[in-house]
Amino acid sequence: MITHEYNPNYILTKQVIKLIEEGYPYRATIKKCESVVDSGVVDVIFLNFEVVGICQHRVYDIRDVEPLKIHITDNSIPIVFLLRSSFPPVPHLNIHEDVRIKSMCYSALPYEEILSKLNGRFLLECINDWFVKTARNELHRPDQPLEPFFLGVKETIIFHPSFLDCYFGFFKNVIIDGQHLLIQTDVNEPEEKIDCYAICRINVAPKSENIIHHPPKTLFELSNMFTEQPILESIKSFHEKILEIRHYPKIFNQLFKQSLRALLNCKTVVLLNIPLVRFNSKTAETVDFRAFIIEASMSRFLNDFGVRKETQKNNSPPKFIYCNEHDNSGKNVTLRMLNLQLDFTSRYAQIMNDNCDSEVKELFIAQIGVGALGSQVFENCLRAGLGKWYLIDNDRFWSHNISRHTLLRNNIGEFKANALAHRAKSIVADIECMSICENIFSGGESIKRALANSDLIVDTSASIAVERYLALDSVTNARKISFFLNPSGNYTIMFLENKRKTIRLDLLEMQYYQYLLLNPSYENHLSLPDTVTYATTCRSETSRLSQDNIALSAALCSKALKKYTTQEDAKIIIWNHFDESVITDMIVAEEWEQVNYNEWSVYVRKNLFTDIYNQRKESLPNETGGVLIGCFDYGRKILYIVSQIEPPDDSIASPTSFIRGCLNLEKKLKYILKTTSDNLYYVGEWHSHPSADTRPTPDDMNLFSAIVEYNRGLCKPSCMLISGENDVNLLISE
Repeated sequence: MITHEYNPNYILTKQVIKLIEEGYPYRATIKKCESVVDSGVVDVIFLNFEVVGICQHRVYDIRDVEPLKIHITDNSIPIVFLLRSSFPPVPHLNIHEDVRIKSMCYSALPYEEILSKLNGRFLLECINDWFVKTARNELHRPDQPLEPFFLGVKETIIFHPSFLDCYFGFFKNVIIDGQHLLIQTDVNEPEEKIDCYAICRINVAPKSENIIHHPPKTLFELSNMFTEQPILESIKSFHEKILEIRHYPKIFNQLFKQSLRALLNCKTVVLLNIPLVRFNSKTAETVDFRAFIIEASMSRFLNDFGVRKETQKNNSPPKFIYCNEHDNSGKNVTLRMLNLQLDFTSRYAQIMNDNCDSEVKELFIAQIGVGALGSQVFENCLRAGLGKWYLIDNDRFWSHNISRHTLLRNNIGEFKANALAHRAKSIVADIECMSICENIFSGGESIKRALANSDLIVDTSASIAVERYLALDSVTNARKISFFLNPSGNYTIMFLENKRKTIRLDLLEMQYYQYLLLNPSYENHLSLPDTVTYATTCRSETSRLSQDNIALSAALCSKALKKYTTQEDAKIIIWNHFDESVITDMIVAEEWEQVNYNEWSVYVRKNLFTDIYNQRKESLPNETGGVLIGCFDYGRKILYIVSQIEPPDDSIASPTSFIRGCLNLEKKLKYILKTTSDNLYYVGEWHSHPSADTRPTPDDMNLFSAIVEYNRGLCKPSCMLISGENDVNLLISE
C-alpha cells in the first residue's frame, strides 16, 4: 500500500498502482512513488516485485522478489530498472551510459507499435513474463538470433570481407552526428583523407553466457574477458608479424614509403571473432565480430607490451627487443569499441535476398540492351548478388531516359553500359562487371569474347533483330533468355530457350505469335501507342510508358530469371499487369521440325504437322488443304510455318482434287496481320494426296504458279506443301 499522498501525472501510473494494491494476479510492495522533472515530467514507482510462476531450478539468478524502479512518462515506453546490484548479465537488457544501470528489454516493438495495447495490466504482464522466461533462459526463442557478446556500440567500422585476412587496411573516417564511421577503402582513392591501420585478428573460444553490457576500456581488460583464450599471446604474435613487414620492400614501400616512422605511427584495429552458442550446445550458431580501435600509435602500443626500439650503429636498421620488466600487457592501451559491419558484396547480397542456393549466382551473364527495362532488371539482379556481368549497349543516356531508367542526371551523355557498370561498382563492392559500348551486330572482338565466355545471355534490347541474331548468328554455348514489354507496356513477355538449346528464341517468338492468334483477348496486344518527341531530329521519339509498369515488369523478369534458368525446359510467359493485379499465361514450348529445300531452311511446328496429318486422314477419301501462315526471314533464307487456316466453307473436295474456297478468308488474313503486327502472314498453301505419293501433279504445279504470282506482287517468296500418308513434300519459289 502507498503510505503517503501521491497524485500521478499519467493514467498508466494510476492503473499500475491500482493493480498492485489489488494484489492479483501480480503482487508487489510499493516502497515509494514520486514525480520528477527529467526532460519532462516522469512518474517514478519504487517497488519489490514478486515474480509469479518462476521455476524452481533456474538457469539465471532471478530471485523470487526483485527490487524495481519504473519510469512512466508521456510519448515513451515505460522504463523498468533492475535495482539489485548483483543482477546477472542476461539476454535482453537495455544499455545505458552508466554501465551500472540495467533495465529490461521487455518489448521488441517501439512505443508507437505497443501504444494501442499499453495499459497497467499489459505492463505488469510484460515484467513478470520477462522474469519467468529469463530464469528458464527461454526469453530468447530458439528461432531468434543470438545476441552479440558485447552490447552498447554506437560507432561503426565497415570491412571488405576480402581484406579481413590482411595485416593492414586503409580506412576513411567519416563523422556522422558526432560518431565515427570508418570505411575500408582502396588506397588509391584520392578524394578523402585515408589512414592506414594495422589489423590484429583474434579468434576466441565459443561463448554462450556472460553477455558483456559495457565495453572494455583497455586491452588488458579485454584479455581478461576471455580467460580460456590467450589473447595476450595473440597480440604478441601480431607484433612480430607487423615488424616483419620491413623485410618485404615492395609491400613496405606501398604502405609506408619504406618509412619506419610511418609504420610506428599507424593505429591499430583489433578484430575479435567470438563464436556464439546456446546453452547445452557445442556447435557455434553464429559469430559476433567485434572491432576495437587502438588510438595510440603502434610505437606506444609496442612499448606497453615491453617492446623497445634499439638504435644500431653505422646507420643499420634498428632492432626491436622485448623487455619483460616493461611489459604492462596492454594496461595502458585504451580501446574504443566499434560495431563491425561487412561491406556489401555479392555474397552478402545473396544472403540478404535469401538466394544462396541459386544456380545463377556464379554465372557469367551477358546482357544485351540496358535501357529502361534492362537497367532495372540488371539492378535487381545486382542487389541480389547474381552473376558476373557483361553489359552490351552502344546507346547513350539522355534526359528523357531518366523517367524510366536507374541512371541519374549526372550520367546524361554517357554510354548507358559504361555508366551502369560504374554504378554497379558503387553498389556491390566486389561486382565483376564489364561494359561494352558497341553495336551487337558489329562483330567486334569484345562482343565475341563476351558471348563466348558467357553461361547465360539476357536479351532486354526489345529488338527482334537482336533476338534473331542471338538465336541464329551468335557463336556461343550460352543459354538465352529474352524479356520485353508489349508496345503499350501493360504486358511483359519472356522467351527462354531449353537447356539443350533445341528450341531457340526465334522459334519461341513464332509460337508466341501463334498464341496471340488463338486468344481473342490478345487482339490489340501489339497495337502501337502514342509517342512523344524528345528532341528536334525526326527519329527523336519515345514511347509513353509508365515507370510503374517498367518497375513491375523488371521485378517479374528478375524473379523469373532466378527461377526458370535453373530448370531445363523452354518457356514462354506472358504477364498481364494492365490492372492492379498480375495474371500469368504460362505457355508450354513446342518442338519444331526442320525441312530443307534448296538453300532454304524451313521450320514447322510439330503440332502443325500433326494437325495436317489428322485433317488429311479425316478427309479421306477426299483431298483437303488450307492456307499456310508464317513468315520469311529473307536475309537468312528461313521460312517459319506457324499455323494454318482450315478450308473455308465454300471449298470443294473430291478424291482427285481440292479447290480451296475464299469465304471470310480475307477477313481472317487481315486479323492475323493486325494481331501479330505484320509478323505473321500468308506464305502459301497446302493440300493432301490420298496416296503416299507426294510428288506434284501438273494441276499442283498450276496451283503453285498461282501462289507464286500472288506473292510476287507482295515481293514475297511462296511455298506449297503436299501431304501424303507419312511424309510431306515442300516447294519454295523466290
